[in-house]
Amino acid sequence: AVTKNIIFDEIVEDKRIETLKDKLNIKLLPYKKEVFIVDLAMGYPQMLKDLFPNVKVQWCLFHLNKLVVKDFENEKKLNRYGKKVLPLQQTYNLYRLLNLFFEHSVECSFLERQLKRLTERREMLKGCGCYEGEMKIISDYEMSLLFEFFEFRKGLKKYRRKHPHKYLIRKDKSETLGVLEKLKEEIGLFPKQVQKRIKSIMANWDKLTVFQDNPLVPPTNNNIEQYYSATLQQTEKKRFRCNESLSLKLKLVREKWNGNIGNLRFPFMNFLQLFAKIFCFFGNT
Repeated sequence: AVTKNIIFDEIVEDKRIETLKDKLNIKLLPYKKEVFIVDLAMGYPQMLKDLFPNVKVQWCLFHLNKLVVKDFENEKKLNRYGKKVLPLQQTYNLYRLLNLFFEHSVECSFLERQLKRLTERREMLKGCGCYEGEMKIISDYEMSLLFEFFEFRKGLKKYRRKHPHKYLIRKDKSETLGVLEKLKEEIGLFPKQVQKRIKSIMANWDKLTVFQDNPLVPPTNNNIEQYYSATLQQTEKKRFRCNESLSLKLKLVREKWNGNIGNLRFPFMNFLQLFAKIFCFFGNT
């Protein structure tokens, strides 16, 4: 948190908890340990408490948000093209949860307006015999409202990334508590899986709010993934972990720096062989 330097990065074949404990004990011996940022694996807090009784644990909020999004998967419905889409109401519920720790009030306000328009349209159609109370397929009008939100969200992301200080603004604890209180009052309106997630957040409150008490503590354990709002695939994370892959990557970068790649000339068959080798190492990009 102070020097921004990596203390150690190591892969071990033995994944037992005792092996991890030994590594942490050795590598972190010279350092003062105050806070660890980890994913939501239930075993980490107890393991760290056994090793360093006085440290605090901050669960990664990016991983929490991933689970929240996954909780809404079963609520998706088909549109007229046969594609599953999250309905407008559940999209609004999703952003209410995402609004717990990071500033998503703008998206919530936009979705509230869209819901009001959808309700007005449904009320208008009730007297025409066109309204169906239990629609399994999302209506064209609702899809148009969702599309407007997607376009709005796209522009909002571009704006936030151009102004990093406005990207994913953190809420303070009082703001988070205010949002949580409203969720608790209306918890019965959420799907059962989401209700469990809200209760889990309340039960593990101390592991999710350390960053709000200490400005040096980041809310996520991977700033890049948090910035792009998407996790890297496991193949992407491990792509350059072995020495052979890393050496090939360095060679390609070195050639690019030296300006040699643009001057290379290959027979067509050699080019295909080179492409096959690169594809073998790097896969689809």
